[in-house]
Amino acid sequence: MVRLLQLIGLLSATVFDPTETLAIVSQHTTLADGCSLRDGTVISKWTKADQHDDTGLNLCVDDKFMTQFYVLGAPKAGTTSVSMDTACGGMQLAGGMKEMNFWRRSYLVEYRYNQTQMRARWLEMMPTCPTDQRRVMTENSPAYLSQVPKPGDPPSTMSLPPVMRSVYGDAASKRLVFAVMIREPLSRVHSHWHYSGPTRLSNYTGSFQKEVEAYLADPSDFRMETRVWYSQYGAQLDQWLGSFGPEQFLVIPYKAYASNGTVVCEELAKRLQFKIGCSAETAHGKEVHHAALEEETTLELRQRFQNFMADDKLLLVNLLAKGQPLGMGLPKYWGPRGSTQHIDEWLAMWW
Repeated sequence: MVRLLQLIGLLSATVFDPTETLAIVSQHTTLADGCSLRDGTVISKWTKADQHDDTGLNLCVDDKFMTQFYVLGAPKAGTTSVSMDTACGGMQLAGGMKEMNFWRRSYLVEYRYNQTQMRARWLEMMPTCPTDQRRVMTENSPAYLSQVPKPGDPPSTMSLPPVMRSVYGDAASKRLVFAVMIREPLSRVHSHWHYSGPTRLSNYTGSFQKEVEAYLADPSDFRMETRVWYSQYGAQLDQWLGSFGPEQFLVIPYKAYASNGTVVCEELAKRLQFKIGCSAETAHGKEVHHAALEEETTLELRQRFQNFMADDKLLLVNLLAKGQPLGMGLPKYWGPRGSTQHIDEWLAMWW
């Protein structure tokens, strides 16, 4: 995991020419057998493939090469794994970073008052449209999924989906492909809690169990509120679907991706018309340095949290059931088209 984070850090901290696919990765890896560090540590089994020369497929706006594939989130649900796999598979990182995060909250607010200026500022960060071969730019900013108004926000709160549709324009925005990585909500909160650290308020013991109990009793702690909001996929996806069609989304459960990356890889290659050397093995499977959720919570608390999140899960299931017959991708889903019962079972198995 340390080696993986070092490589991600290089990707995040270094700006390179986006027309040189995997420039940074290739400096620190060998690509003969997947994407590996020079010491042989395998990062990803996905590989670059020779691309066709149909440059008319490259997504360009005003002669600028634009991100076509977005990994929207959620944090701690496999987004780093997808970013490593797709980069090793030949996609270019927007801005030369794993997480460009241009459309943060403050910039969305600024866009309200300076739309032309902010769009120009965004376009300035993009390279010239490539004319040599088929290329795809990807951005992996896991906070993007949640950049929509949450319950209780004022009506004036800016929302990323309509802004993104506006800056791309109607024609180009219809060519975007989105991956929504989802993970069982409390498991995702648990991982995020260990990643960002406990709240450590004076009346807490510092245990995850106690912090969740305190949040359920009084959901006013900002940090826990934010972590829980990141797990409310239904409320977030609902707002993204207000600006983009269901056929533009792949909703990928955490365990489904970890178990067999070929399914997702081949679907991405098909939707993007971009060749990838796919592999079932993904960048998952790294060491976890904290106790399991079941060790740090009681069954009673897990059930209480599930009840707390039940409305959002119901919304998510209904959105997936409605979207799946219209082209929304649900990797490893086996049931009838649009069946809420089977989609609920699919979630239980894979997220």
